[in-house]
Amino acid sequence: MVFLANSDLLAMVLVLWTMLPTTSEWLTQLLLIEYLPALRIVVIRRASLPLTPAAQFLLHLLRRSAPRTNISAAGSQTSNSRN
Repeated sequence: MVFLANSDLLAMVLVLWTMLPTTSEWLTQLLLIEYLPALRIVVIRRASLPLTPAAQFLLHLLRRSAPRTNISAAGSQTSNSRN
């Protein structure tokens, strides 16, 4: 946070940060006309290193809340319906 506050760097942060007393005086909100698509979240992990129980639970929550879109190795997208 200090890096953002003491620079002219632009960053996408939570809207909540502009409302908190501790951060609102350091940040300026820019209202954009353009639509910014959601960022993809990927999971990269070592197959030989097991996740901790907390990391397993977080991964479970991320996968459960993610949209049902599969991306193949070739990069083509297919959507599955949520039933």
